[in-house]
Amino acid sequence: MSWWPFTRAQATAALTPAQQQRLQQWQQLPLPAKNTPLLQQRWVVLDSESSGLNLQTDRLLSIAAVGVEQGCIDVAQHFDCRLKQQQASSEDNILIHGIGADEQRKGRPASDALLDFLHFARRDPLLAFHADFDRTLVERTLTENLGKPKLVWIDLADLCPALFPQLAPGRQTLDDWLAAFQLEAFERHNALSDAWVTAELFLILLRHLPPGVRNSHDLQLYAAQQRQQRQLTQGR
Repeated sequence: MSWWPFTRAQATAALTPAQQQRLQQWQQLPLPAKNTPLLQQRWVVLDSESSGLNLQTDRLLSIAAVGVEQGCIDVAQHFDCRLKQQQASSEDNILIHGIGADEQRKGRPASDALLDFLHFARRDPLLAFHADFDRTLVERTLTENLGKPKLVWIDLADLCPALFPQLAPGRQTLDDWLAAFQLEAFERHNALSDAWVTAELFLILLRHLPPGVRNSHDLQLYAAQQRQQRQLTQGR
């Protein structure tokens, strides 16, 4: 498999020379070493808000992330950006995430917002809870504006029940697992707040991993194995 971060698929949006230069600068960033110990690896924990739950038609409204290094959330490393929308989402949707119509229309142009995010994330592993939703939404928007990405994602929803099976029955959502560890977001359905509290959950999981999980590559494989095993169990 090629480690080149974008395939040759053409983006829908045309990039300016300055944007193309920023994209090339990101593409040239080194990949983290596969054998970097877990506590020495930089992790990027993210959350996003959307115009709805339909991944085929709904739009990415905002993306936020925090950096985790040396086993700690680095308060200096945070990212929070709203993407400019031509048409605001519905009133019911706005009531959920609180990003008003005017704020949506005044957001940052998508290509610039996504380039900002890539430069914040660098080439480090991306973590989210129920990451399939964020990954599909973020990567579809990236493809439309910058080209088809190749990013590393790890889903914390695969790790929680594997590491804490005694807590797993009846717990599926982020809220369920936050309650299990008495974690509380300062504002739910705010992307930065949710990214921060998800990072707190990740730090708990990080300290309970099996001895054989030593680096991000091991963790990616472990999460995939746990997902496969859970799906097989549920399919019985």
